[in-house]
Amino acid sequence: MRLRVLDRYLLGSFARTFALTALSAPLLFVLADITERLDGYLAQGLTAPEIALSYAGQFPLYLTWAFPIAALVATLFTLNPLAKHGEIHAALAAGIPLLRLTLPLFVGGAIASLLGFGLLEAAPRVGRELSPGSLELRSGPAYREAFAYLTDAGEILTAR
Repeated sequence: MRLRVLDRYLLGSFARTFALTALSAPLLFVLADITERLDGYLAQGLTAPEIALSYAGQFPLYLTWAFPIAALVATLFTLNPLAKHGEIHAALAAGIPLLRLTLPLFVGGAIASLLGFGLLEAAPRVGRELSPGSLELRSGPAYREAFAYLTDAGEILTAR
């Protein structure tokens, strides 16, 4: 299938917005996480390079989390100017079906999904190689290893 001018425009706009959002959102995730845990890191005596290296190891995971957000933002920021300037109505009046008009966005989303799946496979390996002494291990497990609950009858329920 040959790409038309409109297809290239939509795919290019989607790709630019997706890339910008996908690379910006993990920085917000890191900023939010570091503000929440900074006191604990300082109490453990961790240095700034150790903290930065750990977050660099988690960057592929944060990038994977950002992909759905980036796809949504890219779709909205691609279609909004078209709707605002009446270009969707012009394309429909020219005989271009709505599905054909939005096909580049579906293709862009499919490519982004494939990249996300590939990144999901690579994220654990990159995280282990880049930061073998992860901050999660130092600050305690992210999950409970054992859970105990005291019932009203005085019995103790445990789960491991």
